[in-house]
Amino acid sequence: MTFSDKTIVNFVKQHFVPVWESVAPTRVTTFDLGGGKTVTGINNGEIALYVCRPDGKVIDILPGLRSPQETLDFLRAAKAALERTGGDEAAVRATHRRLLKATGGARPLPSVLPVQPAERRDATDEIRNMAKKSVLVTPTERVMVVQPKRPGALRAAIHASLSGAALRTPDGWKVHVFETIMSEPLKGGSRRFAPASLTVR
Repeated sequence: MTFSDKTIVNFVKQHFVPVWESVAPTRVTTFDLGGGKTVTGINNGEIALYVCRPDGKVIDILPGLRSPQETLDFLRAAKAALERTGGDEAAVRATHRRLLKATGGARPLPSVLPVQPAERRDATDEIRNMAKKSVLVTPTERVMVVQPKRPGALRAAIHASLSGAALRTPDGWKVHVFETIMSEPLKGGSRRFAPASLTVR
């Protein structure tokens, strides 16, 4: 819904060159509950919106799907920052240091659910990881929109990353953004868990 919003579409067409890339296939997880009953979940993953200089180097990132208004606010701020800094690397880093300070500084992302590497995850960890990345549905703008559960922490992590690193292309950021910041493994495939792998903790 966000990227079909006419205001966003028009703003992007007027000020940016839009490019879309799929960075990982979807992952299908099946939980065998016993007695012939299963639950299957499709983890479609996350998205990240990158704003780049004309040479393709990233100056800002919006992790996760946001409401049309929040996305538009981000795009307007990124456009203004690009115009103000000219995309100068030191100025971009200084902008993110200022924004990081305004968010209260670098702090660990809240993690109710510890995430294990996919190959060592049991069914309980997989369910917890899927729940951690689930979305909240909030009423706004007369429609229901999907919002990440921790948008402030995600933005703070982006500011911390962009304030101290050399500018790079989206490909240079994707593993860090998806796997480190959003805890979204860039692996597709399918996993099946037996009833014995579900535990109460």
